[in-house]
Order: sequence, then C-alpha cells, then structure tokens
Amino acid sequence: MIAVLWLTYAGYYLGRMNLSPALTAIAEGLALSRAEVGLLGTAVTWAYAAGQIVNGELGNHFSPHRIVLLGLLTIAGANLLLGLQTALLPMIVLCLINGFAQASGWGPMLRILAERLNPFQQRRIAMPFPLSYQVGAAASLALAALLIVSMGWQAAFIVPGGVLLLMAALWWLLGVDVPKAAQTKAPFSWRSLWGNVVGIWPLLLGAVVMGLVYSGAGLWLPAYFADTGLFPGVFISVVVGIMPLIGAGGMLLTGLLLRRLHSPLRVMRLLLLAIVASMLLAVATTGYVQVACIALLSLELGGTSALMTTAIPLLVASEGRASSAAGTINAVHSVGGALAGVLVGALIEGVGWGGVFGLWALCALVAWGLSLLMRGR
Repeated sequence: MIAVLWLTYAGYYLGRMNLSPALTAIAEGLALSRAEVGLLGTAVTWAYAAGQIVNGELGNHFSPHRIVLLGLLTIAGANLLLGLQTALLPMIVLCLINGFAQASGWGPMLRILAERLNPFQQRRIAMPFPLSYQVGAAASLALAALLIVSMGWQAAFIVPGGVLLLMAALWWLLGVDVPKAAQTKAPFSWRSLWGNVVGIWPLLLGAVVMGLVYSGAGLWLPAYFADTGLFPGVFISVVVGIMPLIGAGGMLLTGLLLRRLHSPLRVMRLLLLAIVASMLLAVATTGYVQVACIALLSLELGGTSALMTTAIPLLVASEGRASSAAGTINAVHSVGGALAGVLVGALIEGVGWGGVFGLWALCALVAWGLSLLMRGR
C-alpha cells in the first residue's frame, strides 16, 4: 500500500514540474513575453494553494481513492490539452485546473496512511514518504527537458498526460483506500474546516513563514552563488542540482531523529533553531566554512519541510482530520513560497544578501516561537 501511494504521488509531479522547463520554449514558439508565460506558473501556484484547502477538507469526508482518481484524470486531461494550445488564455485556464487538481493527492493520501497505520508505523514512514515528491520532481524535470529537446514543448505535456492516464487506470484497479468502515463521514462543512484552522493556527502561521524561507532559498540561492562567487560559474548548475539531494538526505536524517524523540514538534523546534544558526553563520563566514553552512541549511530545510507537510499532519492533527490538516498546512506553505520571489528580490536590491539571510533567520525564529504555543499537542 505504501509503495503504491509513494509512486502515485511521485507521478503527480510528472504533470506539474514539466511546466518550468517548457516556459522558454513556449514563449519562443507562441511569441509570448517572459512575463506572459510567467502567468502560467502563477496560475498553477495559486490554484494549488486553494486546492489544498478544498481537497484536504473533501478528503476528510469522501473516499480518498475516488478523490485521487478524479485528480489524476483531471491532471492527465489538462496536460493533454495544454500540449494542443496555441494561445495564452486557454493555457492559463488549463493551468488553473491543473494546479487545483494537483492538490487532490497529498491530503487524501495522508488520510489513508493515518487510518491504516498505527502511530509507530506513521513515524517510520513520515520522512521517507515525502521523498516521493523529490523523486517525482527530478524525474519530471529530466523527462520534460528530454522531450522538449527531441520533440518540442508540446510533447512535454502530451507524454506525461498519457502516462498519467495509465497511472489513473492502475490506481483504479488497485483500489487503495481507507477502511470501508471509515469511508462514511459527516457531510462536508466549511465550519469544520474553520475548526481545524483554529486548532492548529500556530502551525499554520509557522508554515507561512517557513514557506517563504524554503521556497525563497530554493529560488534565490543560485543567484547568491553567482553574486558572491562562492562557486565558479561552471559549477553553479551542478551545485543547484545537488541541493535537492542534500534536502532528501535531510528528510532521512530527520526521520531517524523522529524515531528517537517520537515528537515531530520537538524535532521541528530543534531544526528551526539549527536553521537560525546556519543562516547567521552563512553570512558571517567565507570559503569552505560557508559552503558547509549552506549544505547544513539544505539538510535542515529539507527536514523541516517534510515535518510540516507530513509528520505533523499525521501525528498532530485531531482524529479524522489528517487530510484537511495536511491540505491547509500545504496551502499556507505554498502562499509563503509565492511571496518569496517578490520579497527576497526587493531585499536584495534594497539591503543586500545580509538582509535576506537575516529575514530567513528571523522567519525560522518566529516559527520556533509559534511552535511553543503547541506544547500541549
């Protein structure tokens, strides 16, 4: 069951991360500006955030198997149609649909894990499971790049769309779901969603500020390497490619720590303080010491992100609320990430990189303080 869920969620990324490598080719092929094709990415991001809230709550009340199946079919259809478009507006609409459907996987799948596994088993898979989106993202980027070079940008959507149709068929045949006794839930209610927000509001605010740090670091650290000459120009792309692998290693190491300490909140607090220290040391040192600090930062951010999006919804959410907790936390994490591009860019131009690392350290410290408000959980 876990392997099916892991591979299925990795497959979601085939129809999501394929957009980024295709943007330049789309702009050239359809005579669009970079700003215009950038609207496609914006559409996916904001629709994904909204979809996490709605689909997460739906996952508490309806069969996760059916929600994931509908999501896979929608993503497949959106990608197949994207590969046939020649105008910007319909592509934006399809990206909105795709982004919303992309949010149909994580929350409902975590509900399956929460209701089929005991707490000990949940702790064991809480860190390996998020590796699915690391592997899925890497596979999607590689496949899309290959298809664009060999067949054109249209193939980067049509081929993944076909693969996702096959995955939807396999998902339907395998029938992975919560136990039948748990499939009948109370009707969907916005009031129940609000109750979930009230119950974990410190974590939600922490997820916003850490979304800004996680996405901001992923987006802007390559520019930092180039601006400071920390790495030779020819090696920057190699370093950028290695960083997600370091983040994946951070997830695994965090999993070992979670098994030892048993409390995801306690582990997250330790990581947040470590992030503060790494941020401050990264701007106060040079050379190999600074490189080591950046590597540690990648480890810590990978572990913290996985804790927020997986372990905490599984182990901290109230009974029967794993899907909506996961969806809501992911949504606000995405909102924080969407703010990172503008805020960090403005800081670089205004006060320089020292201000950026200071902001990131402050965000981690704020998240740590907010987590203390959850001591009773």
